[in-house]
Amino acid sequence: MLYPILTCKCPKCEKGNIFPSQNPYQWGAITDTNRNCPHCGILFEKEIGFYWGAMYVSYALAIAVSVAVATVFLTLFGWHTWYLFVTIILSLTAVSPLLFRYSRTIWLYLNSNN
Repeated sequence: MLYPILTCKCPKCEKGNIFPSQNPYQWGAITDTNRNCPHCGILFEKEIGFYWGAMYVSYALAIAVSVAVATVFLTLFGWHTWYLFVTIILSLTAVSPLLFRYSRTIWLYLNSNN
């Protein structure tokens, strides 16, 4: 089940793409999500505001990234608070399109009825 989540595939058939573009860094299409699965036709947005719950998943992923970055740089370089803060902010900015996609995908998997 981890591979379809990492590749942002449909929770029902695990073949259709959740996002129209496979590149999360395509700036014009970061928030675009397919309405239905192109393979099996399942509706990705169950109701208006369905993906609001993905904010909590995104928050948890951001905390995990922050802790990982802080642990690595604190262990390897012994950096002080200011350097860690800047590094964490830059890291979160760099991976924010990935966090967006993975949080929506995980939320969709958590709320699928298969």
